[in-house]
Amino acid sequence: MASSTSRRALAVTANPNGGSLAYVTVYPTGQAVPNASMLNDFQGKLVTNSGLVPAGPNGSIDVYSYGATDLNVLISGYFSR
Repeated sequence: MASSTSRRALAVTANPNGGSLAYVTVYPTGQAVPNASMLNDFQGKLVTNSGLVPAGPNGSIDVYSYGATDLNVLISGYFSR
């Protein structure tokens, strides 16, 4: 089981299929949706970004998309401080 201070290394790919997508954000489970984005796609094209995200209880994360899109989330690793 992951500790609450662990981080997830991940990549997020969004494919809004030609529509505009305001933003996608990834955050620890149990917290409010942040006002910060991990990925923006106003032109409606395939976009990828990577980052380090703190984990919530049991090492879980949540993904929020403000706009319709297909998402692919690849967790490539995790570590503790």
